Order: sequence, then structure tokens, then C-alpha cells
Amino acid sequence: MFLHIGTDVLIRTSEIIAIIASKGLNEKNKTNKRFLKEIMNEGEIIDISNLETKNSKSIVLVNKNQVYISPISPQTLYKRSKNNGLSEGLK
Repeated sequence: MFLHIGTDVLIRTSEIIAIIASKGLNEKNKTNKRFLKEIMNEGEIIDISNLETKNSKSIVLVNKNQVYISPISPQTLYKRSKNNGLSEGLK
């Protein structure tokens, strides 16, 4: 099964580790900032949200050391995963 995360990008659902709201990572929480920095240092970052317009809503972590920055909200991605046949959606 695949999940469309925006801008013609599909990811195999079995490879998704986590979908995180980018708003939560931009807050003044030191733990969140450190977590995001480590992820971005270790993996390949693929920005499909066009950060110039500050359109990022989700960060999708994939088990191939890839991080996607998506313009689609985590709630919408969850609903899409449920609608695509995953009985409980992504958690």
C-alpha cells in the first residue's frame, strides 16, 4: 500500500516510521529541536512543501534515512491511510 504525501510523491506505508506535525517541532521545546536536528543530520531531506512559502505541515520519517517535509497535515495523511484500506490507519 502507498500513501500520497503531496506533490506527486507516494511512499510505501510499510516504510513509514512516523508522521510528525511540523508545528510541534518548531516550538521552543529543546527536545523537539534536538530531535529534528539529529534527524536532519543523519538522513536525506526531501522538501516537497516549498519552504519558501512556509507551507510545511508534516515531517514524514521513512526507514531509508529519508525525511520528507510535506505540505499535507498529519490529520489528512492519517485519513488517507484509513481510506486506502489500512484498517486502523497509521499510528
